[in-house]
Amino acid sequence: MKPTGPENLALRELINELRKTKDKNYMAIAKYLSKARRTKSEVNLDKINKAAKDNEKIVVPSKVLGNGNISKPLVIYAWQFSKSAKEKIIKAGGKPLGLNDFLKEKTVARMIV
Repeated sequence: MKPTGPENLALRELINELRKTKDKNYMAIAKYLSKARRTKSEVNLDKINKAAKDNEKIVVPSKVLGNGNISKPLVIYAWQFSKSAKEKIIKAGGKPLGLNDFLKEKTVARMIV
């Protein structure tokens, strides 16, 4: 079968916008988002909590799940968040933002997959 890419139109537009920037970090995110859904993995909050420092900006090019706890105020940019993940991030003093916000802000963040 010929790979066709994501069927979600919003995701396709986001990938195209990320590729237009020609920045290597944005291109890496676009490449990960272009992968087949079965090869992408969700990220739990406990993995983010272990890897991140206080007040750090993190990019997760997949879905953030609410398994575990988060004890630091972080700004987390992701494609999707579970309801419990959003609540826990806000409770810890952080901000759950979409990848569109990451693209608009042109900010520097570390990617966790």
